[in-house]
Amino acid sequence: MARREIDVVVYREGRQWVATALNVEVSSFGPTREEALASVREALELYFEGEESPVPPLAFFGLSREGRVR
Repeated sequence: MARREIDVVVYREGRQWVATALNVEVSSFGPTREEALASVREALELYFEGEESPVPPLAFFGLSREGRVR
């Protein structure tokens, strides 16, 4: 079974967290970072439904602090 790697970026947009997969056109959102990641994982599982290689576990690698532009 081939290994699949998916890059996901998580960022805040207003009051929601947005999780966007960079390798495929899949994104989702949630009120927390964890919920956004869970939602995008579910969306990725549906996107790849029926393919041999399952969606790998999503790991969080870092978060940059939001700043204000004046």
